[in-house]
Amino acid sequence: MLRLRDLGKRCGMALLLGLTILLLTYQLPEASPPLPSEPVGEERVSITAAVVLTPLRRRRPEPCPEPVEGLAEGLRTALATGQLSVSKDAFGPESGTVAPQAATKPSQGLPPTFTPTVQPAEHLEAARIHQRNGDYQSAIAAYKAVLASEASQVQMGEARYHLGESYLASGSYQLAVDTLKDFLREHRGSDRRYPQTFFLIARAYQGMGDWAKAIPYYRTYLARRDVIASYVHELIGDCYINLFSYSEAINAYKDALRKAPDAGFQVHLREKIADTYLRQQDYEPAIAQYDAILEIARIGHYRAKIEYLSGVAYLNWDQTDPAHARFLEAVDNYPEARYAYLSLVELVNAGVKVDDFQRGLVDYLNGAYQPAIDAFQRYIQADPHGHSGAAHYYAGLAYKAIGSYELAQREFDLLIDTHPESERWDQAWLEKAAVLADLGDYDGAVQIYQTFVRLYPQQKLAGEVLWRRAHLAESQNGYDEAARAYLDLHSRYPQWERADAALLQAGLCYYRLAEDKKAARAWRKLLADYAQSELRPKALFWLGKAYLRMGSTEEAKQSLVEATTANVQDYYALRAEALSRTIDGDASPPFVGTNILLASDQPAEQEEAEAWLESWANVPGEGSEPSDPEFDITQDPRFRRGRELLAVGLREEALDEFDALREELADDPLALYELALACRSMDLYRSSIRCVQRIVHLSPVESVLEGPSFLQRLAYPLYFEDLVITEAQANALDPLLLFALVRQESLFEPYVASWAGARGLTQIVPATGEWIAPRLGWPEYHPDDLDKPYVNVKFGAWYLAHQIQDFGNVFAALAAYNAGPGNAIRWLSTEGESDDDLFIEGITFAESRLYVKRLYEHYSAYHALYR
Repeated sequence: MLRLRDLGKRCGMALLLGLTILLLTYQLPEASPPLPSEPVGEERVSITAAVVLTPLRRRRPEPCPEPVEGLAEGLRTALATGQLSVSKDAFGPESGTVAPQAATKPSQGLPPTFTPTVQPAEHLEAARIHQRNGDYQSAIAAYKAVLASEASQVQMGEARYHLGESYLASGSYQLAVDTLKDFLREHRGSDRRYPQTFFLIARAYQGMGDWAKAIPYYRTYLARRDVIASYVHELIGDCYINLFSYSEAINAYKDALRKAPDAGFQVHLREKIADTYLRQQDYEPAIAQYDAILEIARIGHYRAKIEYLSGVAYLNWDQTDPAHARFLEAVDNYPEARYAYLSLVELVNAGVKVDDFQRGLVDYLNGAYQPAIDAFQRYIQADPHGHSGAAHYYAGLAYKAIGSYELAQREFDLLIDTHPESERWDQAWLEKAAVLADLGDYDGAVQIYQTFVRLYPQQKLAGEVLWRRAHLAESQNGYDEAARAYLDLHSRYPQWERADAALLQAGLCYYRLAEDKKAARAWRKLLADYAQSELRPKALFWLGKAYLRMGSTEEAKQSLVEATTANVQDYYALRAEALSRTIDGDASPPFVGTNILLASDQPAEQEEAEAWLESWANVPGEGSEPSDPEFDITQDPRFRRGRELLAVGLREEALDEFDALREELADDPLALYELALACRSMDLYRSSIRCVQRIVHLSPVESVLEGPSFLQRLAYPLYFEDLVITEAQANALDPLLLFALVRQESLFEPYVASWAGARGLTQIVPATGEWIAPRLGWPEYHPDDLDKPYVNVKFGAWYLAHQIQDFGNVFAALAAYNAGPGNAIRWLSTEGESDDDLFIEGITFAESRLYVKRLYEHYSAYHALYR
């Protein structure tokens, strides 16, 4: 308990009090004199993130400021004590605006707003909030106000340091250099951030392209603090690259390599070393680096890249045979990789013979469909009787991809007729039917499905064939035919892996036809035949709806109550609970707004959570490894590196280190708890939440909402509350819905980017941001603005409110937010607007359907915690 409580108290105090003014610690000389003889201890490194800079391994947006624990103290107190609360009646078309309302607790009025006589401490708090939120110009103004006031020496140092960070974050590099140098002169080592200041100055010089000036500042920092030496040496190497000093760059990268913390970093550095050798046309050592990478790398796509780069190096060295051998390695072993395709291009251009089947496969998997077709045809013609049937399969897929459906059908027919032994034989039937469906020949596709099952009922794929037949009918709104097809599937193959889902879908099809008795019969059979099915809560919920529509209220209540006994956070259990309330007379629509109170952590609740953890965490057989009572998480090398990386602004690299530590501690719930608190104190909210999620997975409970309240709030926090509440009020949104959306989209990580390019807390796609900006009157919009929390939350809240206004329905609005308004309109037109649950079932994109369900679950959790 001591280990948990000690760390918990430290982190809890940080959250309750905000960022404390950093203490004066030791004396170090300023930048220009000789280096100090005494080292700077690691224990003096601040665990708060100061600024986020461009990461080492890929481009990133503007820096993030030092974390701030929340609202200015006056507003925080008002919210936490109930003097101010936020209310919203409903999110439906009748919704009004959100306005401050008196809570049930006695009101003492809001604290006064800022005035010209504001104290330096209040200016500092306001500045920190602006900096955390990415509003750097406002932060700069507030820090300047502190410097112009009667502030203490400590406050002046605080303001000057963070002013330099803010200039750096906003791209005002020369002002950053000047301000940070002032900090060095004025504080002469009296501040524990003194060594980190050299790093920030180096980054500012890099931002200006003054590489020569950056290097000595990096070296000065490195002499004072070496916990992230590998990262710093790499940055020095990058500077030398820009100065065309390749030998010095190689030496710097090799210094980094010697201290690289993991294999991933090692191969990254070896790539840089190889590239630098190639700049010098020194091919042999470059290839040696690639070979060293291949000794470590295991991911196919990456190995294909290294084989390709090795081949190019050999080509430039005029060593064609080994070059071609490297290209063939990529082509033969990693056909799906883009670098395999580039290797194939090199081989073809050089006239090197490549197996036509492999050539066609590489072309097809990389989207070169016509060359793939040509290669497969050459392969087939070269051996008319001995070729692999897979050639017909992939040729058919390539024809289908370019819209040549008849030719695609021909290839699938040839495979079916001439290659019954092929492992692609049964899939050819599926593709043949899919081609007809794409052409609009619905009856022809159904006939193929039926023929396959009639001729080959014992084939492993027979269940899938019948599923596709039923799904095709359902997609054409042929619900009666689809229901009968799903029931036929279950009757023929009751042991098939999705036989229970077939009964569920049959019931939904009948429900859409208002044939409630048939629907109920299908769902009752599912419940009777598949007692352990994961679909039970869903079947019980829909059975309850069917009973209710039939007027069987008692049976409806019974089904709905049974559905709620599932995981308390399960979507269908939550919907069943809501429907039960409707039966009892509470007809509130989904997403009803409530007063919210932003309560701070209570020591008793934290102690309760820690006692609960220790009650099962070290019990054998409970799914976790016993914790080492002597383990100190803050002394783990990954923790130390992550903390320092965060302090000097390399947030992405810091997240990588903390995520690696989290994975290492995946079976130690007590250590994960400590890491969750530590990450929260450093504003690494995503990492903190993921630690809690893993703890719950290891624990005896099924949902975090069955655990202690302190842990629940760690999993469902109210971070960035100043922005979220303000923008929710401005857009007539329930703040809890906006919190749920931010949690779903980003887990409160402001710099996260998706594979689709969406960015920031509310995951706005840059093109959508460009569309929103003029409607909000946002001047000089740039995609990087989306990485600033104060911009991103504003844009996301407005866009969500815009969708709610357009659709008059929160479920449809959430679907539109995720998949676009056009798709949401299409789903509404199919399912109608009278039944939200049918609308969700009719969302044809699995990701979007899950997105809406998750949002409902998250909103329900926030509603339970903060109503």
